[in-house]
Amino acid sequence: MTADEDHSRRLMLTRRGVSAALSGAISASLGIACWDPLLSAAGLGVGALLSSEILSASRLAREAARAEVRPRSVKLSTVAGEEILFGLEIAVAGAGVEVDVEPPFAVVEQTPVDLDTDSGSARNGIGVTRANKDGGRRRGVRVRVALKPDLYGRYRLGRVVLRGRSRLGAAEAVSVLDLDAEVKAYPRFYPLALEALSLLGEGSPEVEGWASLSRVGRGVEYAWSRQYEPGDSPRTVDWKATARTSRLFVKEYFEGRGGRGALVFFDGRAPGRRSADEVARDLLSAVLGILAHGQELVLVSNRGESYRVAAGAPEEVLRAALSEVFGMVLRVDTEAFSLFPPAVQSSLMRLLKRQGGSVGGVGGDGGIRKRDAYAEALRLMGERGLGLVYAGCPLYGTREVLAMLSEAASRGRLARVMLPTKPWLDAGSLEDAYVIKKSWELITKRIPAVSGRLGALQAAYA
Repeated sequence: MTADEDHSRRLMLTRRGVSAALSGAISASLGIACWDPLLSAAGLGVGALLSSEILSASRLAREAARAEVRPRSVKLSTVAGEEILFGLEIAVAGAGVEVDVEPPFAVVEQTPVDLDTDSGSARNGIGVTRANKDGGRRRGVRVRVALKPDLYGRYRLGRVVLRGRSRLGAAEAVSVLDLDAEVKAYPRFYPLALEALSLLGEGSPEVEGWASLSRVGRGVEYAWSRQYEPGDSPRTVDWKATARTSRLFVKEYFEGRGGRGALVFFDGRAPGRRSADEVARDLLSAVLGILAHGQELVLVSNRGESYRVAAGAPEEVLRAALSEVFGMVLRVDTEAFSLFPPAVQSSLMRLLKRQGGSVGGVGGDGGIRKRDAYAEALRLMGERGLGLVYAGCPLYGTREVLAMLSEAASRGRLARVMLPTKPWLDAGSLEDAYVIKKSWELITKRIPAVSGRLGALQAAYA
């Protein structure tokens, strides 16, 4: 924004206006000094033109000062990573008025509309509080504002800036309108956590109205590609087929109903809030997808220096997954929990209290080293004939992760890797971000190579 914080209205020359003023002043000065009437007349002409431009911008500034934005208060909610749009309607006279907002908000559409000021009502639903004295029409602007939050949290928009330029663009009027807009961005795993709570009988009124997200854990074996249809997830786009045919294609996967189930290996370590949120979402997505088909599910949670195993009743495994998710996220940032409505917080507290701070099942904290978590996962997978789903950030335990995936592929097990998209965005400095990005590129290139046969390993980037 170029509008000053201390002023709600401002009139100024643009770069074009400043250049014209300097040229006119120089021409007039040279004309007077050299007794050249042509130069003097040119300088005076530029001055008169600038005066006209300033008067035009002044009228725009007066009209903008009487502008009104509706609604004045906006309260919305979304999920991190998802774009949300909302509309604003501004009654303002004068042509060429542009609307600007503070980032990360952005104006994606701006449509001029005519307002009937004679009757005091708006043709397009925009209320007018002050009619022109001459009984003419005022102009209005309908804008669509977009926000795509990368992180969860509260995003506030406190003002809207109106910019109006004179006909030749030499002068500009800027006016600031107060606005109270707030968008609450829930974590990426929030809708899946609500679904899990509902399945466990811990639902709340806040669960209603939230549609379940597509579960990326439902299909792991590639079937074929087909042409894109409205409603398909962008995560399933087949970029190779799209580039080859110049048409958008998406991948289809077998749901795997014939398999016995899967072992989900969850690594509860992440470099920061964004990655932790994505990994938490991936875990709940995989667990809910596998349980939806009534398949056997074993959850192995790696905590760095210890591990936990949850198996048996689906409700117990689901409670264990929720416990791991919130344990991981709260270790990184407690703000995520504070965003939830009170009823959801109460449901989670009851669940975590029932868990007693542990996941249950086999395993524990008794001096078990982190490398044993991978060995235990392979043992359980071999004994029960399960597939493998890895949800985590392989910046931690890279060698063990690659060895586990390679062993799963050598046994003929289908394996799926669910990774955060850009973990280097959680780095505290540019130097750290560069190191993480380079390491991440090497790791993600290495992951498909550990497969012994084509198609035995599939990498999913959420």
